[in-house]
Amino acid sequence: MNSVRTSGLKQVMLIALLATGCGTAAPIEVMRRGGADEVLALSPVSTSFSIEAAGAHIVLTDIDPDRLESDEAVSGQVLHVGFLWNPMPGRTAIDPTSTNISLRLLILSEGEAGLYGGGGFASVDGSPESGSMSLDIEGSDLRLIAHTKGFVDRLTPAELLGKFSVVRNEAQARRIRRAATQRVTNALGAIQWVDAGTGLGHDIELAVSDAHD
Repeated sequence: MNSVRTSGLKQVMLIALLATGCGTAAPIEVMRRGGADEVLALSPVSTSFSIEAAGAHIVLTDIDPDRLESDEAVSGQVLHVGFLWNPMPGRTAIDPTSTNISLRLLILSEGEAGLYGGGGFASVDGSPESGSMSLDIEGSDLRLIAHTKGFVDRLTPAELLGKFSVVRNEAQARRIRRAATQRVTNALGAIQWVDAGTGLGHDIELAVSDAHD
């Protein structure tokens, strides 16, 4: 009886988190394909990117960085965008069905965690080298790749769309990535990187959900 009640409460909490996206003008939205009522809004309070050997790592979150680093239970999202290549008008064939970004979305809900992975296409103004970029994610595909036992997936198959601007801040980007990775590692009981990477190979396929069903 207690386990049923706990499961129900966790589902209500996630439904409430999803409901925050309804009727808002959030810059980023995640929606279930074919399910207009399932919308998750992301209005970042921290945006930054770093440049490393593998490429640019963009990190956005609607969780206060200090709270994300703390031991307290938090609810919110962390989005990692791996920047693959920049479409150049007139020189690059721009096809919104192609892929130039990889994605990892971490959803935290009162002790439960769900990690989504995938890729998409974004038109870009600026470049990593210039120190600032504006991205318009025009299409993407996301699926749940890892989760805690009590996490309720109401999004797969999902699409993430939205527009945002980001500036280079190496320290902040690494700080958020470390905190998010620690959160999901603690939740799953095994090391699980939040980074989407800058490729679409095995990193995106690191699904450990079967071990936590």
